Amino acid sequence: MRRFELFPFLQYYQKRHQYHRRRKVTPSLAPRQDLLQCLLQDGIAIMENFIDRAEALRLGREVQHLWQNRANHPGMETLRKNGRDLILDIDRWLPETKVFFESDLVNGLALAYLSPEAVPLRKSSVLTDHANEDANINFYHFDHWERWPRAFLYLTDVTELNAPMYYLKGSHHWGLWRQSKEQDFFRYYEIRLGKETHPSLESRYTGCFLPPESSTLSRQLGFSEVVCTGQAGTLVVFDTYGLHRASPLQQGYRLAFSTTWRLPEVSFPLEQTTEQEATRC
Repeated sequence: MRRFELFPFLQYYQKRHQYHRRRKVTPSLAPRQDLLQCLLQDGIAIMENFIDRAEALRLGREVQHLWQNRANHPGMETLRKNGRDLILDIDRWLPETKVFFESDLVNGLALAYLSPEAVPLRKSSVLTDHANEDANINFYHFDHWERWPRAFLYLTDVTELNAPMYYLKGSHHWGLWRQSKEQDFFRYYEIRLGKETHPSLESRYTGCFLPPESSTLSRQLGFSEVVCTGQAGTLVVFDTYGLHRASPLQQGYRLAFSTTWRLPEVSFPLEQTTEQEATRC
């Protein structure tokens, strides 16, 4: 190892050690033990009919109306990344979102999986309506060297044509195959904290695997691919530490609520996470 790389290398391992000492799986917090076991074993849990399909579609129409009239809400924060339009803190504008964001089942599952200390990040709606838009998130990737559980609630029916997420079950476990890419995250997002989200073109692909790489890993390590389709009202909870990817929109659009949990003040302050989070699937 070159001399100038040694200090960041040691910093990374120190931070990683501190992080995993703080993580505490707490099964008693999970209202649904079957979903928690899916998360622990596969890295992903899918629950159909979390809310009634008709209610989910109604919420979707409310979100679309809000988005179309966003000019009338000067305090509304929006963000566009990788072909996705986000309304941040949507619970502020649409109180009915509490059925998802304040759900004991959803929050209990995330806390049970990560730690009782975990906190949710900003609550968002995510609209994908740009057909066949290419993005780095269409490669299999993981989001960070930390574990960030994330939940989606579908507000539209999602088929294989509506840009579903793909996930490699079992890829959320640590292994030497991911070590160098975890160190890349440390270099690009911790050491260069305070600068632009992507300090270089190369860093846009931090944590990404080319198709031959992810195919080889799946074959050698026994990962199995799941396509996260489902009708409106479906809940998807997954560990973004596992390999997942977006898929290009081929028809219609996809609309969902989304939030992510993490341990506070581990690698950088919570308020600086939203921009990075939005760059991923």
